[in-house]
Amino acid sequence: MATQQKPDIAVPSLQVARSKSLFERVAGYLDANDWKYSAYEEKACFSTGCRIKDGSVRIIVDVFESDNFQRALVY
Repeated sequence: MATQQKPDIAVPSLQVARSKSLFERVAGYLDANDWKYSAYEEKACFSTGCRIKDGSVRIIVDVFESDNFQRALVY
């Protein structure tokens, strides 16, 4: 008894686009909403200010990302 072989099917390789880091996504959000900020990529944080009626507020966004955890801490 002879067995039949199925021909190999060529599967094109897919190129996966590199997903943006959390730092890049936060920067994109701030840019899209016209925030003026300072970015410190080596410290993974952003700094911005906000004027309110009787003063001003400094806002810090601390970004952390690992393989299975992402955090954006705003204070």
